[in-house]
Amino acid sequence: MPAGEQKQELVVRAHSRRACDLAAKAVVAGEDASRVHLTGSATGTDGALACRVVDVSAGGVGLSTACFMPANCTLRVSVDCDGGSTISVEGVVKRVQMTSAEPRYYLGLAFAGAPGASLDALMDLIDGSGDGREATRGDGDGSRGAVA
Repeated sequence: MPAGEQKQELVVRAHSRRACDLAAKAVVAGEDASRVHLTGSATGTDGALACRVVDVSAGGVGLSTACFMPANCTLRVSVDCDGGSTISVEGVVKRVQMTSAEPRYYLGLAFAGAPGASLDALMDLIDGSGDGREATRGDGDGSRGAVA
């Protein structure tokens, strides 16, 4: 490599991402709930971490938050929609990147299971074509993502 050149890292993604900016809440889920504890200063009165969904793909979601989360931690992310419905998905943190000194972090989550109707509802919400209720595809066993 010639002097002064830096090696660039190639980032390959399995799914194309759709940019968005949706207010959301996240809670530590599954077995990780007993291992990862958020302080009261990091969460709201409901114990959830305030965050923003900044991108969505068929493989997962990207979150922006003020709280660092460890890799491989499972989170349940909920987005409140117009009309009172809630879209919830569960994902495993695969990528953590500090994006500013505020601090602010980007968390890349891979869906834990097939998101089914929840992914459809998120895409409808991003497109502005729905309130989160238009999901028609089933969730399989219903344990990993739901529209309420």
